[in-house]
Amino acid sequence: MIQGSTVVLRAHVPPGPLPPGCTYPWPQRFTLAPLPAGTYSTEFWLDQTLMGAQAFDVSTPTAELALDGARFRAVGRFTSPAAASARPATAVQLGDDSGYFWFFASGNVELTIKVLDGRGVNGHFWVFIASMTDVAYAVDVTDTTIRCVAAPCATRTYAAPAGHNTNFIDTQAF
Repeated sequence: MIQGSTVVLRAHVPPGPLPPGCTYPWPQRFTLAPLPAGTYSTEFWLDQTLMGAQAFDVSTPTAELALDGARFRAVGRFTSPAAASARPATAVQLGDDSGYFWFFASGNVELTIKVLDGRGVNGHFWVFIASMTDVAYAVDVTDTTIRCVAAPCATRTYAAPAGHNTNFIDTQAF
């Protein structure tokens, strides 16, 4: 049940002892209808006792990742076997330096990406892309602090052909 921005989950334990060899079906899974973007909290009640609470965020799907304090922007696209033109990948931010892209379903990670400040080692920012697909893809990583007269001087494109699982380790990216 949803009450404002709180999702309330309630379970009831039937009275009396359990029959021999039986257990309660824990952990219990609850499926919610899609929620609009925002911050929510959950409460789990067992009979009349609050057993736990947790906050969570729901965000609108996006096509870009903001990495290294938003200095870098990563945008992915893919070409499915059934389509002739590229479509945008959906981005999911994991932390300040990393995220992933999915193509067909939100529960199916296709690419992970990380941008690290390696300037203390070799004077460059590093880009790592790990592929878990053989679908054709491209990822554009842009340094948003560099202003160029002629694009794309601040962008590196990492592209993989269909039928190959291709990873990138670029320790001289920017």
